[in-house]
Amino acid sequence: MPYKYPDNIPDAIKGLPAEAQKIWVTIYNSAYEQYKDNPDRESISSAVAWAKLRQAGWEQKDGKWVKVTKQKENPIMQTKNIQKEWSVDFVKVEEEMDNIEDLEQFLKTKLSTDWEKIKLSFNAYKAGELPKRVFIEVSIKNIGKDKFTSLFLKSPNQE
Repeated sequence: MPYKYPDNIPDAIKGLPAEAQKIWVTIYNSAYEQYKDNPDRESISSAVAWAKLRQAGWEQKDGKWVKVTKQKENPIMQTKNIQKEWSVDFVKVEEEMDNIEDLEQFLKTKLSTDWEKIKLSFNAYKAGELPKRVFIEVSIKNIGKDKFTSLFLKSPNQE
């Protein structure tokens, strides 16, 4: 369901600073409307809101959410930094995902019980409702970067 700041917000964001709560609610509500035909839209909207909040510079440090301030950069430097952040590992993950014939079965087998943590976002990705990069970001958030990327850094045929 859509949320209204500050009267009606989910418990999961009550620990965020007010500015971050406003951002999260705005993004969630936008995604909620965008995915209105998807039965998993609440989970997808939440995942998108968390991913975008982090992209907006919010991080959890020492148990508290803080806005990480970065020096203003010219657009060329911003592009270079984005490319740097989207490391070779991530590009390799994208490529390997495309090379796996039955990605869903592959993930179910490799992740076992962790599959449930990314199942909804995978279904949205598979249906074309979630971009691949957002699916990867959500998966990393839910099961960890090392665990998720290591699935793809080795060729599935090598195992």
